[in-house]
Amino acid sequence: MSQQTIKFVVTTSTELEISVKEFIVAKRQEGLADGSIAKYEFYLGGFVTWCHDRGLDSLAGLGRVALREWGAGLHGPRARATVRLITSIIRSFLAWCYEERMIDEDLATALKLPKVKIREQRTLTADEFLALLRTCDDDLYGVRDAAIISLMVDSGLRVSELCGLRLASLSFEPVYQAVVISKGGDEEPVYFGAATAELLRAWLDVRPGWSPDDTVFVALGGNTPGHAMTRSGILVLLKKRCFEAGIPPASPHALRRTFACLADEAGASTRKIQEWGRWSDIKMVERYTQGLKAGRLYGKFSPADHAKKQ
Repeated sequence: MSQQTIKFVVTTSTELEISVKEFIVAKRQEGLADGSIAKYEFYLGGFVTWCHDRGLDSLAGLGRVALREWGAGLHGPRARATVRLITSIIRSFLAWCYEERMIDEDLATALKLPKVKIREQRTLTADEFLALLRTCDDDLYGVRDAAIISLMVDSGLRVSELCGLRLASLSFEPVYQAVVISKGGDEEPVYFGAATAELLRAWLDVRPGWSPDDTVFVALGGNTPGHAMTRSGILVLLKKRCFEAGIPPASPHALRRTFACLADEAGASTRKIQEWGRWSDIKMVERYTQGLKAGRLYGKFSPADHAKKQ
């Protein structure tokens, strides 16, 4: 686990700085992911610096007017989504201080989260997914890449989970599944179908036996042949395959969104998609399938065409 520390411009520890450090420790104890911890440290560090520059070094010195002034200053060059993220982090800190009785008033309510319009995010259609698979020949690279693409779309794997997938975690009986280490550090099962199982078996049959790594997917060239594939390696793979397929670029996370969309198109309930994709909030499924609601399937149902048939 990362042991990053917050760097402030102040040379002595103020009450506010100490409180922030205690809050970070509490978030670590809750099991917050390292990436999230880094964001908390960075933005809380900026908040403490802003307060210090205005002589607000104690919790008692914070007030609703000052907090709103800080919040107003976030707008400008920053995207609204970034402003919302920063504001939510500071709100979380203030709410924690209130719960811990460090302050007598719930100052988190002084900060309102800006509304952010959720943009349609890139997902692949079924035709694009199949086009990607068709670019994969019967050579070693093609067999590996087909298994990667199919598994990610079929199971909703995150790229970090794919890269860390171990040979011993794969199971083909009695069900097709793999056990992955989630971003929260827990072991979780994911499932795939017969078509993906066939592609996985084909890859395992030709996977280099000289590989010193026990991960399912290993690099075949570059600086670390035989070792676990990395996030950048998967990015390069997808960029190449998308170009060959003649479709717009897609990131590894776009394949996770594709899993949700294709499951929705196949008739799976939102609750089932949430369970299979391992999302804690069902709203994430609605967000990931936004491509469907934004018109991806509009051609299959036209209100005007329907009316004319009556």
